[in-house]
Amino acid sequence: MPGAARAGVVRAAALALAVVLATTLLAGCWDRREIDRLAIVVGVGLDRQPDGSLLLVTQIVKPAAVKAEGAAGMGSPRAVSLVSSTGTSVAAAARALTQVAGRRPFWGHARILVVGEDLARAGLADVMDWFFREREPRPHTRLLVARGRAADLMAAESDLEKLPAIALDNVLELQLTTTLAPDMTLHRFLRNLTTPGKDPLVAAVAIVSKTAQAGLPGMETRPPETQEPATEKEGEPRRFDVRGSAVFKDDRLVGWMDAEETRATLWLAGSGGRATVVIPGPPGSGRNSTVEVLGTNSKVKADEEGGRLVFTVSLECRAALAEQPRGPETTLRATLEDVERKLESVLAADIIAAFRTAQSLGADPFGLGFVLYTRQPKLWKGYEDSWSDALGSAEIRVSVKARIVRTGLSLKAPQ
Repeated sequence: MPGAARAGVVRAAALALAVVLATTLLAGCWDRREIDRLAIVVGVGLDRQPDGSLLLVTQIVKPAAVKAEGAAGMGSPRAVSLVSSTGTSVAAAARALTQVAGRRPFWGHARILVVGEDLARAGLADVMDWFFREREPRPHTRLLVARGRAADLMAAESDLEKLPAIALDNVLELQLTTTLAPDMTLHRFLRNLTTPGKDPLVAAVAIVSKTAQAGLPGMETRPPETQEPATEKEGEPRRFDVRGSAVFKDDRLVGWMDAEETRATLWLAGSGGRATVVIPGPPGSGRNSTVEVLGTNSKVKADEEGGRLVFTVSLECRAALAEQPRGPETTLRATLEDVERKLESVLAADIIAAFRTAQSLGADPFGLGFVLYTRQPKLWKGYEDSWSDALGSAEIRVSVKARIVRTGLSLKAPQ
């Protein structure tokens, strides 16, 4: 074939290929979904109805409100609509939500999933199944348990965020940095369910009045679970409060841990971080010291003595002195050593209290059974089928070593 003819064929082939590619690209993706036809879900709540059916409550973004000029602030309008549906299963409720919303829900941006207390006590294994089988829900969506109804929590508001689900996720994020709540995602929950000798520990969230959240007189000493809506002023806004944790035995909620017990559990399990710890002074003196725990390192050893298990826990703690009341004249080293010894006592007492609570609930949020499973498999075989009973009769011995590594800008308190 002559050179000119060959060049013409090549040019024709190149032009045909360009036309095909252009046609394909201009046609777009075959399964594209226009955003103006989707209901973008940012928060999900699930409750168990008296008849056994499920109530699905979602926060769906209102694009016009999100695009409104100006940042969210005090009095900013909510940028979400509450849309709910019911069904005998999550899949049925999700399908019914499409008819109620008038658009197809898109679950890929859901930041939180809140389950009500009644549903959590009934079991979450079947409820979680839909979220893992569907392709849109993300495994890193955070899971929380409401002290009450999840629907009430979905209706709570935020003064600083237009999307309440984002505000709740931000509150949880802050609590994670101070080890007051566990970070449980859908993926971690499933992993804990399938891990021998490990039960899930999920962040607990409650609805409190605005005055209670601000810590006004008469409210600050009441835990969230006792702050009933009936005690609030009529029409007073309610907010969410993330504090403590929900303890599960397998997939069922069996009880609660307060903030201190949750913190101790996370430290013992090796997943805790920074925290503010108040060290009580002499009774009636009001002279409490405060330290900032910067990091911890835990080790757990299991032995069998007299036919029962004995767990020896060693916890190393680095801390900074945040506040020290006035006291008798003493050297800086003596003051720090005194604070270190008291801090060790407080942390040891918290770990023992958390262990006793877990024993009473028959649950193992620490993963002590997993320690046996991985390090002493023969010993685990003997307790595997009756682990709750074995844990209930087990003994724990705690050793804490604390070290103050920072004193701040002041070397000693004023005398």
